[in-house]
Amino acid sequence: MTSNVGPFPVNLPFRVDVDVSKRYIPIIIQEWDDDSGSTNDQCDIKPGPGKQLSLTLDLATCQISGDASGDCDTSIILMGNTVDFFKFKILKPEEPAYASG
Repeated sequence: MTSNVGPFPVNLPFRVDVDVSKRYIPIIIQEWDDDSGSTNDQCDIKPGPGKQLSLTLDLATCQISGDASGDCDTSIILMGNTVDFFKFKILKPEEPAYASG
């Protein structure tokens, strides 16, 4: 099942519910500029030509793999040249509440 969410403002956290019964959660991140004109352009966000990050979150280990890698709750930075970078963080999903019985 594919779920498209967004757009989201830059530098602000957002929340997306995931199915915690699954072990692997696919994540695709894209960045678009917000021109005042009628067209917005997709930005390069990974070293070399790359318009999106394709990631997988392993809920059992909280490891992120794919076009970038790291741990949950840790900032991941992809450097372009000395000025350009793309930074993101994936927080560990909260466990659903359980009722006794």
